[in-house]
Amino acid sequence: FIFSHHLVNVINKYPEIGFLEKLSNDLLSEELDLIIGIGGGSVLDTTKVISIYLSIRDHKFDFNKIISGAIDLEKINTIDNICIPSTFGTGSEVTPFATVWDFKLKKKLSL
Repeated sequence: FIFSHHLVNVINKYPEIGFLEKLSNDLLSEELDLIIGIGGGSVLDTTKVISIYLSIRDHKFDFNKIISGAIDLEKINTIDNICIPSTFGTGSEVTPFATVWDFKLKKKLSL
């Protein structure tokens, strides 16, 4: 990930809601025009989620609000993102979808 002048180089193998919450809240004050993700499926999925979440600019991360449809993503002007795959096979490199894990509920979620 490259955020403006930020480089995030530690992404979990399974992007988990708690991790995404912390990362999003750490970057909430940044004014970003573009997010670049370089890596495997987990990096690309994280790039997609962070792009959407930071576009919403909500001060409380609530992934369930996003995936439940409570927020109309069609009406949000999202931060552009570029996903550059370094692996292939997960599908993340060719789809707009992202997989996120909720370890507390033991669920695999899709955005």
